Amino acid sequence: MSTYDPIRDVFGNIDDFNAVPGKVSSPFVRKFYIDSSVPQEFKNYLKSLSGNGYSKSEVYSVIIAILDDAYDDVVIKKENGHDIKSRN
Repeated sequence: MSTYDPIRDVFGNIDDFNAVPGKVSSPFVRKFYIDSSVPQEFKNYLKSLSGNGYSKSEVYSVIIAILDDAYDDVVIKKENGHDIKSRN
């Protein structure tokens, strides 16, 4: 059985087409991709919630609950500055 060891650049970031998208490149580029992937309608919806008087803490707690539900069976740990997912 072989162990997959991804190709890394000089900074330790994964630079390998065989790696899953959430692990490739630098943390900044991954965050930039996520931000650009979030639909503009969702961003506008958050602004409308703010404009309608919902507090940031109320909206934040609901979004965190949704994130927790999406990642409920995944443990995230740091390895070489990257988030590594593993199933419980």
